[in-house]
Formats: sequence, structure tokens, C-alpha cells
Amino acid sequence: MEGATDNLYKPPEHVAAPRSPAAEVTLNGYTSLLRRAKVVVALLAIWGAVSLTMTGVELYVLSLVPDVMAGLLSPREVDELVSLEETVGLVSLLMLLVTALVFLRWVRTVHENLVGLERESDVTPSAAVTAYFIPFLNFVRPYRHMLQAWRLSAPKRSEREAPSPIAIWWGAWIASGVLGYMTRLAGTSADAPHSLLVGVQGALAIAAAFFCAQVVLKLSERQERAAARTKRRWRKRRRRKARKRKRRLFADEREAV
Repeated sequence: MEGATDNLYKPPEHVAAPRSPAAEVTLNGYTSLLRRAKVVVALLAIWGAVSLTMTGVELYVLSLVPDVMAGLLSPREVDELVSLEETVGLVSLLMLLVTALVFLRWVRTVHENLVGLERESDVTPSAAVTAYFIPFLNFVRPYRHMLQAWRLSAPKRSEREAPSPIAIWWGAWIASGVLGYMTRLAGTSADAPHSLLVGVQGALAIAAAFFCAQVVLKLSERQERAAARTKRRWRKRRRRKARKRKRRLFADEREAV
């Protein structure tokens, strides 16, 4: 009898834990960007390191141009310098392409999330990506689209005009591209202005990578907070609907009695 009593009062072993209201709410069309943002930041850090190496190699090669012109370096040493510069340049280009692909996927998801956050935007996800490839317009439109996404992703209306690193990032990126084009036009001149131009261009490229990482991290976190706020708003709606449904059922039962 004692064993039977123990089994009678034994609690069930598999009881499903009650689901919290937050777990029941999902935002259709919203994708968390926190993990993807970390990948983009890691790639930007690698590309920044490669750009720093590339700048150092270019400055070193420029410093040896007078020796090459004077015949102080053997043809083998010259070939090694050219090979080193081409290798570092190729690695930098490959890292830039990989980083750009992942970054543009992040940009697309940012604009897709605006739908899930119930924010009205006049920029489609596809337009936000193609804006980077339209000549001349790609000097302005990507900046405007990113700034609009920053404002629409604000968790509260009071945070829409919060300062962002977008302007610094885009300014450094454009300036770096312009100076890079100027250095290519200048060729391999060893004069001080050309070396200074190469150094400034490299510093701007690294600054652009740093502030781009800040934009990616802050905007991703901004959308995450906005999603949490939207979920709370949806939970309140569900609770109100549930209370109205209960009142309606109670009223129907009273009428039936």
C-alpha cells in the first residue's frame, strides 16, 4: 500500500514549461542582425589591417624609387618589390570584395526589417543595394538611405535624430576613394606630396572601415531594441483582444441564461 501511495502522489515527470508572452510574439519579416553584424565587423577589421599593410608597402616602394632610378637595386630586387606590392594589392582587393558582399547583404536585411518593425520607408531593399553601383548617384544615395534607415529604426520617436557615425563613415569612404584615384593617376612619383597623398589615403580607408563597423553595430543594436519595443506593443494588443473576447463570451453566456 505504501508503494501505491508513493506512485499516487508522484508528480508527472514531463511537464511542459509555460511559455512566456515574449516567446509567443514573432515579427514577420524581421531578422536579428546581431550575429551578422559581428561577421561584418570582423571582415572590416581584417580589411583595415590589410589596407594598413598595403599603405606601408606602397610607402616603402615609393621610398626606394630614387634608388631604382639610380640603378642601386638589382633587377631581381626590383622584381621582388613589384611582386610584393602586387600580392598585397590582390589580397586587399579580395578582402574588399568579400567584405562588400557581406556588408551589402546586411544593408538589404536592414531595409527588410523596417517592414517587420512597422516602419514606412520609400526605399526598397533592392534599391538600397543597387544604389552603391549607380555612377555618380552612389556618392549620395547610399548615405541618404542609411540615414533614413537609422531614423526609422529608432525605438522611440525621440531617438530618431540621435547622432550617428554615418556622416563620418561616408565622408571618409568617399575621400579615400577620391584620393586613391588621384594616387593612381600620379603613378610612382617619389616626391613628398605623392607620399603624403598615399599616407592620407590609407589613413582615410582605415578610418572608413572603423566608422563603418560602428554604423553596423549601432544600427543593428538599434533595430534590436526597436523589435523588442514592437513585440511589447503587440503583446498589449493581444491582451486587449483577449480581454474583449472574454467579455464578449461572458455577455453571451449571461444572455443565454
